[in-house]
This record gives sequence, C-alpha cells and structure tokens, in this order.
Amino acid sequence: MKYLKYIIILLPLVLVLLIIVPNSPLNKAVLFQLAKVAEEDWKSKITYSDASINLWKGELVFDELEIGTPKDPDSSWSLAIRNLAVEIDYPSWFMDNLKLNKLMVNDIIFSRHEKQGSDIQIKKMFSELGGKKNEEKKSQKIENKLKSGILIKHLIIQGRLELKTVYDSEKTDTVKIETFSINKKDVLFDGRPDTFISSILNSTP
Repeated sequence: MKYLKYIIILLPLVLVLLIIVPNSPLNKAVLFQLAKVAEEDWKSKITYSDASINLWKGELVFDELEIGTPKDPDSSWSLAIRNLAVEIDYPSWFMDNLKLNKLMVNDIIFSRHEKQGSDIQIKKMFSELGGKKNEEKKSQKIENKLKSGILIKHLIIQGRLELKTVYDSEKTDTVKIETFSINKKDVLFDGRPDTFISSILNSTP
C-alpha cells in the first residue's frame, strides 16, 4: 500500500512532464485527438506529414496539412497548406470563447466544387488579389460574433496562393499568385475552414 501511495502521487507529475516536454510521446496522441475532433466538426478528413505541439507554450505546428470533405457535387472542398502554426491564448481556455494569439499560414491551395451558374465565381472574388502589397489592416470590431467563433488576434497568410473552382460541367477556374501576403489583427474564425478562407480573401482589397 505504501508503494501504491507513492505511485498515485507521482503518476500525475509524470504525465504532466510528458505532456509539456517537447516531442513527448503523449503529444502525438493529443494532436491525433484534436484532429479527430476537427474532422467530426467539419465533416472532413485531415492529414498531415508532420506535427508538433508544445503545451507549455500553447503552440501547435503542422506541416503539409490537408483538409478535405468527401466528394459531393453540392458542397465539396479541399484545403492544402504547406505549414500552419498556432499559438493559443491560454487564459481564454477558462472563458466562454477560445482565442488564438497568432495563426500563421504558409502556401495555400484551396479548391471547391460549385454548380454551374453559381453567383460566387472565383475570378470575380479574387480578380484584384494579384499585385497587392502587404498592408497592416485596421483591427476589426468583434462583438457578439465571438459567441459563435474563435478570435484570432494576429493572422498572417503568406507565400504561394492557388484558388480553384470546379463546376458540374468539369470547367475549372483557377487563380495562381506566387507571392501573396495578408497581415490582419482581430479576425474571427467562424468555425469552418472553407468559409473562413473565402471571407478573408474577399475582404482583402
């Protein structure tokens, strides 16, 4: 019984050390579980070539991240990102709304399926993106919307951008920008990667 008491006392400490130490075996399990929760929420499949987590600092990094929904003529989409880094605002974990101190995204390939004749056409949405220089945008006012989303205090999107729309007729509209950059403060993530990417790019002058 004496040894059991020591084990009970030491076990939580060992588990905490395993989690906060970089490259801990438990970190992979935490990342896997996070991905599974996101898959259920987004009705999608998530894959990545490598990932790391530092729970002590609240940092998550994914390399070659891909998110995609099953092929559905009405609502399918896919998002490929070369590198994604997240820094979580820990105090917000104990509040009603989760916040991210920073979200950095490098190189995006965003593809979706639209019905022919849709009002949303990729050439119209992104015709003015090319040639725009990086600008520091004014903070957006986030009020009641926070109840249904995650506030990103600092959003950085940079690198290569490729946007593709595939129609029922198999016609494809594509926009490619080799050097792209967005730098924004106080951006709301509405809970879905596809609508989030579209809203961010549409709000870029």
